[in-house]
Amino acid sequence: MIDHRRSFATACARVALTTLVVAAVLAGSATAQEVGHVYDPASFEAEARAFTGSSYQAVNVDELETAIEAHLPATDSVFLASGSLSPFAKALLALQAVDGTLERTRHYVSVRVLLAEQPPAAYPVPFVFLQVDRYNLGPAIRDELVAELGEDRVAPAAEFGEGPHVSWRFVMRRVMGQEAALFSAARAELSDERADAADCLGMACLLPHGGIGEIAVWHEMEEVDLGAELGGLAYPGTRGGLARPAAMLDLVAARAHFDPYESEVTGSHLLVAEFVLEAGLAQDQVIEVALRQGHLLDDSLAAEWQRLVALPGMGEAPQFYAARAYECRRGDGGFAAPGEYCP
Repeated sequence: MIDHRRSFATACARVALTTLVVAAVLAGSATAQEVGHVYDPASFEAEARAFTGSSYQAVNVDELETAIEAHLPATDSVFLASGSLSPFAKALLALQAVDGTLERTRHYVSVRVLLAEQPPAAYPVPFVFLQVDRYNLGPAIRDELVAELGEDRVAPAAEFGEGPHVSWRFVMRRVMGQEAALFSAARAELSDERADAADCLGMACLLPHGGIGEIAVWHEMEEVDLGAELGGLAYPGTRGGLARPAAMLDLVAARAHFDPYESEVTGSHLLVAEFVLEAGLAQDQVIEVALRQGHLLDDSLAAEWQRLVALPGMGEAPQFYAARAYECRRGDGGFAAPGEYCP
């Protein structure tokens, strides 16, 4: 007996996929092979192994999940507290659970999404391939001060933060009770030479001062109330009156309505989103993040940018300020002027 409802759903899915392919190719953002490609189990396993790479050291995901859970408040639920963490928060909290926290940092986060057959699931399952690189800027800031003031007038290196530049790669998926269950994880330490050559959305990753304000043509900043969103996170969203790095990623993604599991464009070579997060790089306490969503299925808009800045508030909650930028596909490929949109 034919299941007409499933046949109809399958036909609709094929029509939707065809529409996405045509739109992407016309927009010049992807090829037909890249949009909506579904990996068979063997090919997916190969992609996951290639992503972690030979230069990364595999990390036991069960032990890592336990370490993340240990840093979260206990709950009365039958599910783990870490089960409601987004891929972004889980990645940063995993890094901090192993490598600790640093005061002066720049994070670069890149997101890819792959669709894979996962029998007995009837439909392809989206997997998030997420890389987070954390750069310790304490030494670079100290070196700049020493050059300006002299060694004897600058505090010891330990006061600026000691620790390596690190890179983590995660493969995650949704399963029952887990928003971002770890499929695999790997860690590497980045050499100073590699870190010095690294690019963070158009700026040097080791730039010893804030650079987010210069990487896009931002529209006017406006104060936004994110107290409810901050309080709704599955983990403490602040530390010392300032938003935590994981919270900044979650908040800016929510403002952009960005859910990697719902990404229209998938493929191992397509970055659907990039974040740059800066903390401790100003005289005043401030943490700032930029999100770039590219490969949009739009013939006018090449990428949409979101900026979020958090400052200590008068009370317990931080003050937040937000701005947008629009990267255009037509013309010279630049940004729309403040207050305007792409043609």
